[in-house]
Amino acid sequence: MTDINEFNYLLECEGETGSLMPIEDFGPAPHLGYVYFIRTTEAIKIGYTKNTPSRFSNLQTSNPETLVFLGATRGTKEDERDLHQMFCHLQIRGEWFRVEEELLDYIKSALADDAWERSRPAPSRETLVLIKGLRKKRDACGADTPAGRRYSNLIEQVRNIEHATGEQVKLLQTFMARTTAEIERLTA
Repeated sequence: MTDINEFNYLLECEGETGSLMPIEDFGPAPHLGYVYFIRTTEAIKIGYTKNTPSRFSNLQTSNPETLVFLGATRGTKEDERDLHQMFCHLQIRGEWFRVEEELLDYIKSALADDAWERSRPAPSRETLVLIKGLRKKRDACGADTPAGRRYSNLIEQVRNIEHATGEQVKLLQTFMARTTAEIERLTA
C-alpha cells in the first residue's frame, strides 16, 4: 500500500507540487468549488467545499487524529458524487474511503490534471449550465452505457471548446456534432 510519504515522493518525482499542497491555494472559489482529499491514518475523505481552508479547519477541530490535506481540484457537488460512486467499493462510511492504491493513484492523477486545469480560466456560467444539462442526460441513460460514455466525452469537449482558438474550435465543433448524432442514434 502506498503511504503518504511515498505518495508525496511520487508527486515530487513527476514534477508536481510535492508533499502537501498549500491549502491557501484553495481559498473561496468564485464559480465552482473544490473537490478535496483529506487523509487520516486509515481513511481518505472525498468532499466538496467552496472554501477549503475553512472546511479543513472545521474537520480538524472535530477530529482527534491529525488530518493531512492531500490536495483539491476545481469541481462541483456532482463531481464529488461521481467520485463517491466510482470508489463506492472502498467506502467506509459517508465521505470516508479506505486508503487503497487505486484511490491514491486516482488522487495523484487528478491533482496533476488539475495543475494544468487551474492554468485555464474558470468556465463561464453558460458552460456550467450546459454541462449540468448534459450530466442529467448522461445520468438518465446510465454513465456506463455507450450513450453515457459519449455524454461524458461531450461534457469534456464542452469544457475544452471555451478555451480553444481558431482551427481547434472548428475541430471541436465537428467532433461535438458527430458525438451528438451518435448519442441520438444510440438512444433512439
